[in-house]
Amino acid sequence: MQHHLAIVSPVWIELILDGSKTILYWLHKKRRSAPYGKVNKGDIIYMKENKGRLVHGIFTASEVETFDTITSVEKNDIYEKYGQQMFGRRFSDPEFVNTEWNEKCDSKHATLIHITRPYPFPNPKPLSFKKSDGNAWVVLDKYQVQELRKVKRCYREQVNS
Repeated sequence: MQHHLAIVSPVWIELILDGSKTILYWLHKKRRSAPYGKVNKGDIIYMKENKGRLVHGIFTASEVETFDTITSVEKNDIYEKYGQQMFGRRFSDPEFVNTEWNEKCDSKHATLIHITRPYPFPNPKPLSFKKSDGNAWVVLDKYQVQELRKVKRCYREQVNS
């Protein structure tokens, strides 16, 4: 089991934590980059807002699907099958969906992470290690995981109760 940090918009965090968004998708235009091939079933994903340092919550990957060299037809099939799960309660907002999905129509690779056990941190904590490489996905090393251990302990207590 690995631990990851996903840097996502506050809207995605809200939708995941309220339980309406049950799939986090990642589209890649040119190359297969994380989370493609890096996240597996059972992995733990921390969510950090993309415009700040706060880590707002955590979830477990219950299933991971990757798609390689997808065509526009395959991308449309993914949307038809998983649209409601990918957009949660914002699925009925065509402007939101167009901005988030249709503008990425030239993507070639996709990762779908099925979400289970989303848990909000009652008091979001700032990221305690420096993250400045510009990547929106990080596979955490043991030192970074240790930095987040208090939050992780809080999550474990919630899951096991």
